Amino acid sequence: MKRIIAVILVLLAGCIGDAELPIVSSTPIPGTQFEVHLGGPDAKGDFGYYVTSSSGINSGYRSLGPLKPNQTTPATLENQGNGVFRIQWGDPSGLQYAIIDISNKRFVEDSNPVNSRNEPFSPPLERRSP
Repeated sequence: MKRIIAVILVLLAGCIGDAELPIVSSTPIPGTQFEVHLGGPDAKGDFGYYVTSSSGINSGYRSLGPLKPNQTTPATLENQGNGVFRIQWGDPSGLQYAIIDISNKRFVEDSNPVNSRNEPFSPPLERRSP
């Protein structure tokens, strides 16, 4: 019985994986209902970010890659106007950044070249009736 429980726990850990990364820092976007969360590291040592709102919007997770220890503090924000914000983790000369458009709920760009540009936040999950 103990072996069965151990196997189930290993399988669960593998299935859950990086879906629930620890939040390293959270940065509210002033004058809005939005907040940017930095999470990680995952099993590969990478960090990522996502945006949430008090109304339940969750943008979906975007990978940034590995970060230096000084890049895990709350981000600095630059308001670029019309709901567009540049988010910088760590030193302003650092490489890890994101630009989001909260008015149109889009990722404009970020420092990870693998991520698509001008991509909408993930659609909300549909609630199913019991």
